[in-house]
Amino acid sequence: MSDVAEPTAPAAGHAGDLVRGIGLGKFFSSSPGGFGKVRLVRAVQEASIDVGADETVGLVGESGSGKTTLGRLLLRLVEPSFGKVVFDGRDITLLHERDLRPLRRRMQMLFQDAAAALDDRMDVAQIIAEPLKIHRIASGPKDEAERVRGLLQSVGLAPPVIQRRPAELSSGQAQRVNIARALALEPSFLVCDEPVAALDATEQLDVLELLQGLQAARRLALLFISHDLRLVLHASQRVLVMYAGRIVESAASEVLREQARHPYTRALLNAIPELDPKRRRLRLVLEGEPPSPFQPLDGCAFHPRCPRARPGVCDHDPPPLAPPGGDASHEVACWYPDA
Repeated sequence: MSDVAEPTAPAAGHAGDLVRGIGLGKFFSSSPGGFGKVRLVRAVQEASIDVGADETVGLVGESGSGKTTLGRLLLRLVEPSFGKVVFDGRDITLLHERDLRPLRRRMQMLFQDAAAALDDRMDVAQIIAEPLKIHRIASGPKDEAERVRGLLQSVGLAPPVIQRRPAELSSGQAQRVNIARALALEPSFLVCDEPVAALDATEQLDVLELLQGLQAARRLALLFISHDLRLVLHASQRVLVMYAGRIVESAASEVLREQARHPYTRALLNAIPELDPKRRRLRLVLEGEPPSPFQPLDGCAFHPRCPRARPGVCDHDPPPLAPPGGDASHEVACWYPDA
């Protein structure tokens, strides 16, 4: 099998897309143990994704599935090995950093570890004001102070917080400060990488509701990345499921909840506690582990763990991501989606 696969032809995007990743792939060179033969790590393979100008799209998968790398590819924080990124109708894949810099204001990211993303040497006011200074947005000290106060209010933080340092903040407050800092540049696209994973259950819901309100009020294109399908379904209008570097299913949230076609998606759904007996599903327990990124499998990457897998088919060719029926908005990468 070839070390580098060529991307397949991407599907057409949706009307009103702000961000499109088309046939994206990212391979890293790695030497296990720090010595020996250098091998390729296939983090993302032939992934296409689009996010509408006022839409929240969820991206879910296990740890190591490539979802964080895909989010960084869309922001050009990681350079793609192949494929392209289109932002607001413009191909930005090969833009030089000096040409990309003006667009950085419109593309921001929230990280999982909120406290680690904040500088302990600064107080909250300085942290939120920093991007305003870098991009020379405020007209002066008074305008800067007013902007900082307005941003704090927009994320639900009381004025006294403005003088605190990161160590004096709760996890929820720290993430709200990160959100305020990201919003300071008035972005159009926000990538949220596990933004509530480090929070307790109450704070998770509070921050999710905050993000949903900000997305609607500011018409943000928002990519919500998480390993928790329950949270993704709650936060997103559309959901993409990722496994071993590939998108294996894509559908509207309610469609995915009720009519998931890929066995991996169904396993993720089965892991969600369900109190309503009418909504409980036949339990599907996955055995084994995801494939090693150093040793890609022939055929469907999920076939060693799949109860539907058929020798000679599933272990031979990777299935394309395609509509299994007449609904073009629901796509699945499975040779036997109706099994």
